[in-house]
Amino acid sequence: MEWEVLVSILATGIPLLGGIIACAIRLVKSFRYGQEERRRRLWAELARSAISYAETIRDKINGELTGDVKKQIAMEKVEFDCLKNGVSFERDKVSMIVEDMIDLTKRVNSRDKDNHAVIESLSEKHMPTQHELFQRLKS
Repeated sequence: MEWEVLVSILATGIPLLGGIIACAIRLVKSFRYGQEERRRRLWAELARSAISYAETIRDKINGELTGDVKKQIAMEKVEFDCLKNGVSFERDKVSMIVEDMIDLTKRVNSRDKDNHAVIESLSEKHMPTQHELFQRLKS
């Protein structure tokens, strides 16, 4: 009789334990994904602010900034803001966000100057969708 009780306890306990472990793993993964998503959104917001800051500098010196200089200013500002707020800073991921935003502002600004050039450049170069941008960030 004792063997039957032991076997029945093991037969229900092992699958129950497996289910609890699987649920805990899913919970940890969703928590990590949520944190990563919040961090990406914060980086994007900081990058947008930093690019605006770089454009303000351009206006103050009454000149043009090349994309590389604007990117460098924006990257340093984002890094400073991340350090100031205690947020982790991943240079590669933030660099992609900044580059994509600078590309977008160039396209929008050039549209005002010459709509035909924008149409041609968009047909030649694939502009990444938001989903593609987030997929690149994940990798």
